[in-house]
Amino acid sequence: MGVDRTQHYNVDRRNSPIGLENRDMNRDFRMARIGPEEVRELAMLARLQLSEDEVARMAGDLAAILDYVDALRDLDTTDVEPMTHAVPFDCPLRVDEVKPSLSMEEALSNAPRREGSFFEVPRIVPVAGAPVAGASEDEP
Repeated sequence: MGVDRTQHYNVDRRNSPIGLENRDMNRDFRMARIGPEEVRELAMLARLQLSEDEVARMAGDLAAILDYVDALRDLDTTDVEPMTHAVPFDCPLRVDEVKPSLSMEEALSNAPRREGSFFEVPRIVPVAGAPVAGASEDEP
């Protein structure tokens, strides 16, 4: 007999495999500090170009966030029930029932453009070798 997930999203997790006995397993673990090298790597992955001042400021901001996470780890949460949101958020789920739907012709009847049985939409991903829409001639 499992949890009836059709009733509520916030199910009781006290009996989950990651139960109370595992809650404190990372309490003594401290988050690694993030230095300028890691900030530059993250910026590159996010395709951001940061100045050296921005890298230094971001490293400080990320260090403050990690210090806050470490402070939260120090709190005794043994009597705190796990939750998915900081505020009560009841999200009841409904049973998935098959109901009548629109026919293909009804669904596509107001489409501005269509291709057979599909909605036709403007391309947003460029084709290899094709010019990018909106780019000027002198841009690479």
